Amino acid sequence: MERSYEALLIIDPAISAENLQAEQTRLTGFFPEAKATCTNLGLKEFTYPIKRKNQGYYLALNFTADNQQKTELENSLRLNPIVLRYLVIRALRPKKESPAKTETVV
Repeated sequence: MERSYEALLIIDPAISAENLQAEQTRLTGFFPEAKATCTNLGLKEFTYPIKRKNQGYYLALNFTADNQQKTELENSLRLNPIVLRYLVIRALRPKKESPAKTETVV
C-alpha cells in the first residue's frame, strides 16, 4: 500500500554545489515514475553543533512509496556519510470538509 511521506535531510555543508545537485537527483531517482520531489531549502545555521558542523544544507523530499521503499531509503540515508541528520514522516492527508454543526440551545 503506497502512502505519502515527507523527509527532511540535513546535508554536510562541505560538499560542492554539483554534489548537492547530484544528491537531489539521486533522491528523486530513488522512486520510479516521478513520485518524488526534492526542494533545496538552503544553507542554515544550527542552534547547536551536529557532528561538529555548525551549518548544513536542508533538503525537503516529498514522495509516495510503500513501506519497503521507505525502509530502503532510510537505510540509504543512514549509511550516506554526507547526510548529517534525517527525519521521515507520513504526510498529513487533507481533512474532508464536514457539514457545519449547528448548536441548539434549550
